[in-house]
Amino acid sequence: MHAVLLLALLALPARAVALGNVQAVVTDGMLEITGDEAANVFRIAASGPGTAVVSVFEGTTVNDGLTAVTLSGVSSLKIDTGAGDDRVEILQLDLPETLTMKLGRGVDDVILQDVRVQGKTQIKGGRDRNVVTIRGFSRFRGQLVVETGKGSDEVTLTNATISGGLRVDTGGDGDTVLMQLCALEQGGTLLVRSGKGQDLVTVVGSDFFDAVEFVLGKDADDLRIQDSDFDQEFDADGGAGEDALDFDGSVTFEPLAPQRIVGFEGTS
Repeated sequence: MHAVLLLALLALPARAVALGNVQAVVTDGMLEITGDEAANVFRIAASGPGTAVVSVFEGTTVNDGLTAVTLSGVSSLKIDTGAGDDRVEILQLDLPETLTMKLGRGVDDVILQDVRVQGKTQIKGGRDRNVVTIRGFSRFRGQLVVETGKGSDEVTLTNATISGGLRVDTGGDGDTVLMQLCALEQGGTLLVRSGKGQDLVTVVGSDFFDAVEFVLGKDADDLRIQDSDFDQEFDADGGAGEDALDFDGSVTFEPLAPQRIVGFEGTS
């Protein structure tokens, strides 16, 4: 059942044909995976401490072959997907150092599931639509940064714990950011910043032990907060446009912490 689920997650949309190749090599503890100009579908999964298995699907090859590649001595991960409509899954990796991902042109889909990173994690989107999903009790000791480009992007975090802070920057067009059942620990601030377009930012069932800031861009945006706790400063700026801020369920704030809410035409 687990294998079937993973294959389902990695199934390409019908419009794309994955005929590309990715190169995977470990140098001084860094696993570098580099895609080409074609569509690529691949998964990086843990196989014991410091060991990763790179598997490919839908006609993609790794190191010019169809067989999964096992690499040892991995302490950090760097991915450059290249162009094409790429789909990447990172599963159960435990990285003592950093994780860096650069998405190229094309519609890219990224899943991080049950991942643990001690250092900084940075995901930088390309110019087209990006879908970034982080879930499965992933843990980030360092800062987590997600930056998307143009296109209607989606960023979803579920059951993630973050110690070093979280920054989400979305580009133009209408973007969606969802945080559910997450925890940002003391010393880990939150900044969500959206660009042009009608954006939707939703926070559900999450706990914030340090300052949070929402900065929404132009056009009509929605900020929705439900069943969440804020222990430090809360700052929400709707920006230009007809913006709405909705509180639902049990939303609590530290009485002595500063609060600033501006730029929302409708608040409930």
